[in-house]
Amino acid sequence: MQAKDQVAVTVEAGVATNMLFTAHSLPISFLLKELKSCCGSVVFLGIQPPQLEFMSPPTPAVHEAVEKIYGMLKARSDFTASAS
Repeated sequence: MQAKDQVAVTVEAGVATNMLFTAHSLPISFLLKELKSCCGSVVFLGIQPPQLEFMSPPTPAVHEAVEKIYGMLKARSDFTASAS
């Protein structure tokens, strides 16, 4: 399991078994498969928040993780090299 406040890059197979949350009642693995069919390559980035209460604001740690991802995107980092 991913530690809270950590940025994770994972492969499609890992999402199907390790990240069992859904968006609009569809598994994330379904969304990734559909994106992959039209885009060719998909990188799934996730941030595990330290609190999961409904409507709670993002914590400073989540803001830091977002800034880290933003910096990596701005630097054109190769996220595929981090996938495990």
